[in-house]
Amino acid sequence: MEQKELIGLIRESIGKVLISEQSEYQWAEERRQRDDWRREKLHSGDLGSAAHALYYFLKSEGEIGDDKDVYDIVPMGSEYSMYLFATTDDLDTQWIVGTTDDAFQSAKDYLSDWIDSEGLGTLFSADFVSGYVENDKYVSFIRSNFEDSVREEPESYLEDDMRELSEKQMMFVQYLELKIQKLEKKLESATDQDDIESIQEIINNTQEKIEEIQEDPQGEFSEERIEAAIDNLVDQYDRDPESFFNDWWGEFDVKVLVRNNLIDIDELIDDAVRTDGAANILNNYDGSSDEVKFEGDTYEIMVWDR
Repeated sequence: MEQKELIGLIRESIGKVLISEQSEYQWAEERRQRDDWRREKLHSGDLGSAAHALYYFLKSEGEIGDDKDVYDIVPMGSEYSMYLFATTDDLDTQWIVGTTDDAFQSAKDYLSDWIDSEGLGTLFSADFVSGYVENDKYVSFIRSNFEDSVREEPESYLEDDMRELSEKQMMFVQYLELKIQKLEKKLESATDQDDIESIQEIINNTQEKIEEIQEDPQGEFSEERIEAAIDNLVDQYDRDPESFFNDWWGEFDVKVLVRNNLIDIDELIDDAVRTDGAANILNNYDGSSDEVKFEGDTYEIMVWDR
């Protein structure tokens, strides 16, 4: 880029800034002439009321001269639910002003936007986030995980002696039980002592065989057993997401909680604002705010840019 062209661009940029400043001064004077912000025209929390609150604050702090009035407070737009102002003396230093409710909502909206953009993990520790897991959703999530695991490999969660008898085993047990019934009838009519002892021995041996089969089931696990195993796992990790994700996923990852919609984001944000205060979240300059009473409302005033 040639030097002349660069100089031209600089002059054009400076010209636009000067025009913008002149426009702000002109609009401020027009508001003054119309007396837009006289008290009888104001409403709770509106632009004019916020301008009065900032004017009284700057006046009390000596940051605006005695020759200035409320119309030297210049509206510059808004940030979330709060009004953005500068002064005719200094358009670069900007303030945000709003009622206490406006400040609280603005801080919540600011955090919400940050979380959407950068993620929870950039602002809050895993310990803090885990305190806002919605337990009903979390329990449903881990139950679904355990359902898949237990049903795919039930032998990993249940002992072999918890199996049902196989169909072949059940048929053989039925056969042996019928055999015992026949032997018992035969025993009732037996008179010879040797025959009685022989029949009883066969009955005892047959009963032992039934018990051996029942002690070594070869079938599948019952639905009741599978559900009980799932319930036990859910009970083990209920209200303990950190242990669950460490044990089953290898690490406790906030992203997994968010991705599966397990976090009550609204409650987390609400508590964060109540704990830290709106100013700590909104005021990137020094984290402070000042309160001014005007017409029965409390206004929060913070530096936005300086």
